Amino acid sequence: MKKTVFIINMLVANLAFAADGVLEINHICASVLGCFNGDSAGYPINIDGSVGRSYRLTSDLVIPDENTDGIVITTPGISIDLNGFEIVRSACFGATTNCLLSGTGSGINVSTTNRGLSSSNYHGVSISNGSITGMGQHGVYLTGTTSLVKNLRLRWNGASGIFSSNNSQTLTDNIVFSNGTYGIFANSSSAALIKNNVIYNNTSHGIWAYRGSTLEANIVYGNSDGIRVDRGSKVMGNTVYANSGTGIRANAGSSVYDNTVYGNSGFGLDLDSAAVYRGNVLHSNGDNSANGQVNSGFNMSGNFCVNTICP
Repeated sequence: MKKTVFIINMLVANLAFAADGVLEINHICASVLGCFNGDSAGYPINIDGSVGRSYRLTSDLVIPDENTDGIVITTPGISIDLNGFEIVRSACFGATTNCLLSGTGSGINVSTTNRGLSSSNYHGVSISNGSITGMGQHGVYLTGTTSLVKNLRLRWNGASGIFSSNNSQTLTDNIVFSNGTYGIFANSSSAALIKNNVIYNNTSHGIWAYRGSTLEANIVYGNSDGIRVDRGSKVMGNTVYANSGTGIRANAGSSVYDNTVYGNSGFGLDLDSAAVYRGNVLHSNGDNSANGQVNSGFNMSGNFCVNTICP
């Protein structure tokens, strides 16, 4: 009885502590009573925005299995600061080696389920500053527009580290590795900004972004294809190496500028004939000949293919 009273008092204190406008989330409140109005006991933690827009973790969230979401967001304009903590499947808690297991649960799921809203209504979500490990599906699943994912460490998730299904997302300063499919997959009309990420050893592409996206200053290695972009995208200042497929693959209307691309098993650059490339450094890709460095595209000058002439 005393223990129950203590836990209830602690939960009430946590809610009262939100004097700065930030509501706190932890494993105890999630497991025992629910963390706030609209959230019931157990996972996932449901955020519908009725009690506030800003949330902060105060402990790790330990998710019971690969088919359960950690946090489900069902309203726009929500901000979650992981505050250095981790959302982690229980079997991966404390793991030092790959514990990947496929399932249907995501670490943070921005969901349209039963809300009567189109995905474009789930705009303005911000997720930052922590880790998501070992979920059955995606580390972060985004719908809606103008969302931000920043400074996360995403590893050992069964599908993608970050899966974005709508446009105008900013995905920056993340470390994304050893996930079951893509490191980052920016789907739909996209126009994503993907910048300053380190992405490696994912089973499929490191980054796959749809039309009109900008990929800048990422380090991408050890995946299948390193970077793949749809038409009208910009790929600038990335370092792409040691992927088992192509270094950078770009469709029509894309610009591929000032990248360093080396040691990929396929082409360094594999471009549509209506894509342009300029100022790239390429070496040791494919068969290490000029034909191995670049396939198609329009050479805008300033490219350097080590020991050969860029086509």
